[in-house]
Amino acid sequence: PDLIEAVQKGESMSFPTVISTGGGEIGYDISTTPLPVGRTATPWALGLGIPHAIVNGPVLRMLRLSIIISVIMLLVIGAAAFIIARSISTPLKQVMKQEAGWWIYYT
Repeated sequence: PDLIEAVQKGESMSFPTVISTGGGEIGYDISTTPLPVGRTATPWALGLGIPHAIVNGPVLRMLRLSIIISVIMLLVIGAAAFIIARSISTPLKQVMKQEAGWWIYYT
């Protein structure tokens, strides 16, 4: 139902909309609720519009921060894994070279 029908029926309604301003377009979430006034046959409607930027702004900042922290942690963990792998494989390579030399010397 459209807004006028919802108000006439006394129903609450929520919907997104975009309002054009001189600087561009701003997205809003609009919520309305019926508001009986006196003895009128048709209720009035009380509406509230909240800009998307206010609602989504903190969420988007937290998302960006989480992504940055995740990438940094991934790099740190990758570097640590590389260092640990080298500390294990370097002595093994040295032992393998020594053993290979021994094997060639005695065969």
